[in-house]
Amino acid sequence: MKNNVLIFLTILVSLSNFSCKKKDDNPSPSNVTSVASSTYTKNGLSVTFTNTSTNSPTSYSWNFGDGTALSTVKDPVHTYAAAGTYTVVLTVRNTGGSTTHTQSITVAELAPAIASSTYTKMGLTVTFTNASTNNPTSYSWNFGDGTAVNTGINPVHRYSAAGTYTVTLTATNSDGSSTQTQSIIVKQLNVRILAVTLRSIAFYSGGPLETDGSKPDYFFTTTGAVIYSSAVANEVSSLPYTWTLPTPIEITVNKFATGFFVHTKEYDSQYSSENLFSEGYALSTYPTYPSKIRLDNSTQATELTVEWYE
Repeated sequence: MKNNVLIFLTILVSLSNFSCKKKDDNPSPSNVTSVASSTYTKNGLSVTFTNTSTNSPTSYSWNFGDGTALSTVKDPVHTYAAAGTYTVVLTVRNTGGSTTHTQSITVAELAPAIASSTYTKMGLTVTFTNASTNNPTSYSWNFGDGTAVNTGINPVHRYSAAGTYTVTLTATNSDGSSTQTQSIIVKQLNVRILAVTLRSIAFYSGGPLETDGSKPDYFFTTTGAVIYSSAVANEVSSLPYTWTLPTPIEITVNKFATGFFVHTKEYDSQYSSENLFSEGYALSTYPTYPSKIRLDNSTQATELTVEWYE
């Protein structure tokens, strides 16, 4: 009987020792060492760190590599005083021990795009020249007249009416954007007639003559008033012929709703008239302001050499 009890106790002790050894061979999770790890994003000299350490760290220590104090924040944001390359060391710890994670980070001053532009005007048409710096990758133009935003580099914009408009240019690159705002006044241009060229022989082959048999004078009128007449046609035997005006005829376009209008007539000595043709120049139908304007009909053609001005 005693021998049986002894054998039982021996087996029981052996099982107990085996159980203890197996338990010691598998440490509890609280004894597993944390593994340090992190990622970051940059915005100029400012760096935002995101802690990705595993195994439940209980404390953190960040050395940003620039001589500043250590940080114990889990996900710190650090701003460097100067551009450069820095070695950042993260140390994490728990009851199982500590590990470190080292990474090299290069930071630089932000260089956002700086919006800048100049412009030239020709009546209601404005040509913009982009002078933005810091390598913009996109542009946005608001012309201040309710039309769609333009994304071109050097746009040309035609306003539908005279007035003062606020133009805003936004230039953008990967580091940021800026805007430039400028006030632009646009007007309908006035015009000077510098020269008149007759181009049609038909002018000399028909129509009334002066009482002395000579050709009639040639007149330009606007709104019923004579603004120019020339007797040079009396002495010209062939066309084309250009009269260069000693004093340019200035027409104020602003007083007309859509442009200026030139009426061409020939008169005899008694000022009875035969209307050869009457044509208007509508500014709204032209994208630019030409230096020559052709007045035409089926039998006569007259070309005006002009100069535009505000």
